[in-house]
Amino acid sequence: MRSPWLLLLAVASCHRAPAAPRIEGRASADVHADAAPRLTWNEQDVYNQFDAPRLPAVSASGAAILLGIRDMDGNRGNANYRFEIRNRRDAKIAGYTVLSIEEGGTIFEPDGGTRELERRIAVANHWLEEQHGVKRFAPLTKITPVDQLAFRATGGGITVDWVPSRLKIAHAGKTLLERTTPATWLVKGEPMMAGISCPVLARLADASVSLAHKVALLEISYYGTNQCWPTNSQHHVVTW
Repeated sequence: MRSPWLLLLAVASCHRAPAAPRIEGRASADVHADAAPRLTWNEQDVYNQFDAPRLPAVSASGAAILLGIRDMDGNRGNANYRFEIRNRRDAKIAGYTVLSIEEGGTIFEPDGGTRELERRIAVANHWLEEQHGVKRFAPLTKITPVDQLAFRATGGGITVDWVPSRLKIAHAGKTLLERTTPATWLVKGEPMMAGISCPVLARLADASVSLAHKVALLEISYYGTNQCWPTNSQHHVVTW
């Protein structure tokens, strides 16, 4: 029997989203240090059509973390996007759905028009501006995973290690956090047919950190096999 890990890239190719219409005059991300996070449509990336370059972000007080989430949608790959605001205990305290998975299959007009999509992006950016006006969000520092099957991310002297189920974050050789992560961080794939037992195939897909606020946001992703669909990623706030 072939190892499930050898089948990951083949399975991932089954989950490509369809190409999307081009949006003329799309907004560009504002990189000003005090600017509000902003949602755009990334017409160059059919795998992740919505883009919010200044996310994830942490509030000025360090009490709230704002993130954007795109869920998987099997073979359909419908566009979808939502925002969540989490507190330092990793609890959701606010959220806003830009486009649900089911809506993602009907959002584009037959002639390729994108008026409704543009309207939703404009409304979402108004919501982001409101949240930023109260909480003053600033981007977290993104830490790069070592490779596609990584349990480690590094950057800026920071190292994040997550080997299920042990997490360690260090900076300049000093350990900032080391703890066991909950069992709920491990999720089995979803069987394509009855009677299939799916393994847990997880990795550290992304990490973002604020040393000043002693907080990190981690994304744990789950692979599938040729018999099991991968499940949605989990995002977790951790503090020290």
